Amino acid sequence: VEPIVARAHLELLRLRVQYQPDVDRVLDLGMQELKTKLSSEQQVKLDGLHAQLQQRWRMTRDYVRQAQDAGGRKE
Repeated sequence: VEPIVARAHLELLRLRVQYQPDVDRVLDLGMQELKTKLSSEQQVKLDGLHAQLQQRWRMTRDYVRQAQDAGGRKE
């Protein structure tokens, strides 16, 4: 069962990597629009949350790349 779950998980992460640039564009536009409605303090907090999200995304992307390299597959 574990190999099936691991394979499905990796495939989902690959899809995320594939579509992440589109997600980033939508997020960036939303962030720009949202910031016009926020105070300076709220904007700083939003920037911090966005930075955390970007860090998680980088970790996921790196994990997928390592898994592909280990499996002999490249993007």
